[in-house]
Amino acid sequence: MILIDMNCIDWSMLSRNPHPCAVALLRANQDRINCESLSANTHPDAIALLRAHQDKIDWWNLSANAHVHAIALLHENQNKIDWCMLSGNATPDAIALLCTNPDDIDWWQLSRNAPPQRRRDAMCEPRQNRLVAAKPERTPRRHRITVCESGPNQLVAVEHERTPRRHRDAACEPA
Repeated sequence: MILIDMNCIDWSMLSRNPHPCAVALLRANQDRINCESLSANTHPDAIALLRAHQDKIDWWNLSANAHVHAIALLHENQNKIDWCMLSGNATPDAIALLCTNPDDIDWWQLSRNAPPQRRRDAMCEPRQNRLVAAKPERTPRRHRITVCESGPNQLVAVEHERTPRRHRDAACEPA
């Protein structure tokens, strides 16, 4: 058994940590949680803590959070979304939320976002002369994001290919 000196913990960093043990420690010490950092935490129980204390959510960080429950919370509170941060969120659920609000998209941020490594097809229909399509290529290491915006006499398409980096730390692999 390891005894932890609670005064030595960096609660801001721990609040961002998605490890189940870190989230359990946060649940037991809710008065020490840094809500700004917790809003970026991708663990489902961290999102549940935020849902229970919505007045403390940092909507900027939550808008960038890739977890499906975070996107669901954003969907329920669309007036609090940071659309710039959400436009940089490349998850399919975030893209779907952007597709329902095309006037709020930050096109620069959307054009530069990088797809997650395990992305399923995300596509929305053209709305108000805009189309966003993000589809993985047949090879698992290459993804292509296409952003099209058309005006009365123009059609602009930007394609971005990226090969995701895979970093593995042998010490973190399950035994």
